[in-house]
Amino acid sequence: RKLLKRQMEEKSAQVKLQRISKANEAEHLLEVDRLALSSEKQQRIQHSKALTAYRDENKRVQPHIYIMHLKLMLSVS
Repeated sequence: RKLLKRQMEEKSAQVKLQRISKANEAEHLLEVDRLALSSEKQQRIQHSKALTAYRDENKRVQPHIYIMHLKLMLSVS
């Protein structure tokens, strides 16, 4: 009888440890996922900023190129 009781207690303790381990693993995976999502968000933000800067630079440079092209065409004529 005592042996059975001890075996049941050991089994219960083992199941409890397994639950704790699974909970810790799930918590770790959630944190890894959260960090990955945060990193992806930062990459999207940086990409968007780079594209905006590229667009703005093109808007700034494009009229100058057009004017230089016109001057060149006029000087050739």
